[in-house]
Amino acid sequence: MVGFIIILTSLFLGQCLASFLRLPIPGSIYGLIILLIWLVIDSRQLAQVKLAGDILLRNIAVFIIPPGVAIVSAFSVVKLEAWLLLASLTASTLVSFVVCIQIARLVQTISRP
Repeated sequence: MVGFIIILTSLFLGQCLASFLRLPIPGSIYGLIILLIWLVIDSRQLAQVKLAGDILLRNIAVFIIPPGVAIVSAFSVVKLEAWLLLASLTASTLVSFVVCIQIARLVQTISRP
């Protein structure tokens, strides 16, 4: 229970910070950063947060199905721009692969003695 409270509190604080700063960064990202700092400062809570996170991951369908249903409901709007969505998803995936590969190569060259 404590793990859920920690996760929800960090998410809430992240949302508050996002509305206060008004930067184009989602509140969930701020929440993850707050959670990371929280767990670095107090690592005793890590086991409880891990347990809560595992429970959330096992039930991830509960969080994914509603947006999927909304997309299917609005498919008439989505299908008009489907080719653009597909192209942007493909391009962003390829760019992400290239960036990850380059970062991995950089880390390997830096970490070699």
